[in-house]
Amino acid sequence: MPEAYITVFQLEPPGESTYARVLQGAKDMAEKLKEAGYNVDTAMFNIVCEQCGRGFIGEKEAIKHAEATGHTAFGQIPAKEDG
Repeated sequence: MPEAYITVFQLEPPGESTYARVLQGAKDMAEKLKEAGYNVDTAMFNIVCEQCGRGFIGEKEAIKHAEATGHTAFGQIPAKEDG
């Protein structure tokens, strides 16, 4: 799996919705990744709270932590096979 994906969205002309264009770009990118066989198992992926550094397995544990602490910044810890 590549280290990072970077997608640049061109600014829209006046009158067009930024949200709609970015949403469509994200959907297009997700479809390409799906077609290439990439997926994320949100029940089992490794998550870290970027506010306190505590690690969790799956979104349910992270949600419980967020509700208990008010922390809202989370990131995914790459799996060992990802590098």
